[in-house]
Formats: sequence, structure tokens, C-alpha cells
Amino acid sequence: MDLDEFTQYADHVINTEVPQPLLRDLNLGIIVIPHAQRDDGFYVLGHYSVNRLGRHIALFYGSFRAILRGQPRRVWEQRIRETIRHEFRHHVETLAGDRSLAIEDAKQRLRYEEVRSKDPKKDATENPLGQRIWRWLRGFFTGEL
Repeated sequence: MDLDEFTQYADHVINTEVPQPLLRDLNLGIIVIPHAQRDDGFYVLGHYSVNRLGRHIALFYGSFRAILRGQPRRVWEQRIRETIRHEFRHHVETLAGDRSLAIEDAKQRLRYEEVRSKDPKKDATENPLGQRIWRWLRGFFTGEL
């Protein structure tokens, strides 16, 4: 899937599967970034961000390409849909003051790190969660946040 097809499909998912009232709180929108995003060896597929300017979701096409190269279109579509839903869940939970998904992501990352520590040959790129989640979890549990 090339960048244009990726962007068109992401737009389709957002326009047909995301309840429109959720979009109004994303004042900076949903953007597709052509390059891959890596964080300590992990590909980041999507990122929900809140800063003083507002809220946005970023999808990293290059990360999808690195992970899904050679896969059929239906696999790309499924992963795009899952990532959009995941990032919108972060958005909704953040609006509600809930961190359940962030904690769930961090626990998944801890489980992966445990497996990887037992098998150092495992490549970090097999898990698309961003390293920011790992750092947040460590800070959360150690009280350094």
C-alpha cells in the first residue's frame, strides 16, 4: 500500500467508523506522517498527543510500511483500523480523565520486555507500542511522574 492509498483508507475509516462528535475535540486533527517513527527500537504506528496547542492523532505511514511490507491489503486495512481505534480510545479516555488504555499498553510492553529479556534475539520492532509508554509506566510505578 502506498502513501496515497494509506491516507485514503485512513480517511475512509475516520469518516465511516469514528463518531463525528469525537472529531470536534481534535482541534489539530488527524495527520499521516510519511516517515517511520521509532522509539528505542520499537516502531510507533500511531500517537495521540495533547499539548498546549491542542489534541491530535498522528499515523506513521513509514512504520506501517516497515512492519507490513509484503502483506496483503486486507492486513494493512485491519492494522490501520486497529490503530485508529486505539488512538481514539486514548483520546476518549483522556477526555474522561481515565488512563486505562495507557496502563494496559504499558503492561503489554512489560510482558514483551520480559519475553525479550529471555530471548535477546527477539527484535523490538515486532511490537509497535512506543517507548514513551514504557517510560511512562516506569515513572508511574516508581513514583517519578
